[in-house]
Amino acid sequence: MPETIDIGEQLYDMTLHFTSNEDFGITMEAIRGGEPIPPAGARFDVAVAGECTGKLAGTVNAVDYIVMRADGLVQLHIHGSIETVDGARISFSAVGTSEPNESTGLNDIRENVVLHSASPAYAWVNTISVWAKGAVNPATGQLLLKGYAAASN
Repeated sequence: MPETIDIGEQLYDMTLHFTSNEDFGITMEAIRGGEPIPPAGARFDVAVAGECTGKLAGTVNAVDYIVMRADGLVQLHIHGSIETVDGARISFSAVGTSEPNESTGLNDIRENVVLHSASPAYAWVNTISVWAKGAVNPATGQLLLKGYAAASN
């Protein structure tokens, strides 16, 4: 059994920024400032926006319904859209994790992404699975992600 997941074609590079953040009892700033994550975890709704380049080029808007666990692992649950440069709209949802990387000071991100579009030009996105990886800088709110079609065997 392979120890890695085979990836196929790179579909996009995303550069996103936090645009708003709703907390539910403790703020991200308090946690970054050293306040411990409550035993039950912390919940945040983080809106992001930015650009997508590559085969899926356009503008991105999304909300990540984050649960930050007491052990520091962040569970991601994202819903959003890409408006392509030619005017089509692609919805996406993703689940994944983010965790601190001591060597970079960033949080590494891994996501499983599902795309959907009724646009004939982008009907191909309805039939693929996407794996994304990247990093977020919690201090600046910048996210950099690369999305790849999952290789089919």
